[in-house]
Amino acid sequence: MMEPRKYSPAELLAWSRLAGLTLVGLALAYARERDGSVDEFVDFASARLAESWGAPAGGGVEVALLGLLLNAEALGADVLSRAMNPEEAEAVLSDLPGERVVRDLDDRFEVQLTAEDVLAAAGVNQAEMNRVYDMIGAAAAAAGVEYRREPAAAVGQRIVLRTW
Repeated sequence: MMEPRKYSPAELLAWSRLAGLTLVGLALAYARERDGSVDEFVDFASARLAESWGAPAGGGVEVALLGLLLNAEALGADVLSRAMNPEEAEAVLSDLPGERVVRDLDDRFEVQLTAEDVLAAAGVNQAEMNRVYDMIGAAAAAAGVEYRREPAAAVGQRIVLRTW
């Protein structure tokens, strides 16, 4: 019989990232199967997250970017670059899941998965999983900051936050 043990914070974080992405991916896959698209679910989740996670109005792009990066990294995104001035912020993030997710699972649990394995387990493709960024980006938009996401040449996703 295996003895129960306490998991370290690093182990819990690694597994939580996998579990969170898998659960979100499963919800996206379910929505696609039911509705033919993930769009309605993304819109629903975006509206709910904007209400509960929205950055404070008037906080500007800095507060919006910090909140977006916190949520993206918590779900396993790798932050590849970031830049900011008072009117605009830009971050380049990995596709989801980021390399850190699979690396940490191997380092902490000797579980060897690829990003493609995580997507397959959830039943989603890369484009559908990256819609998670749109869900958490809605919190920035709720604070009056424009949110835009586009592919970043072969490295992931480019996110731009802008205030007017």
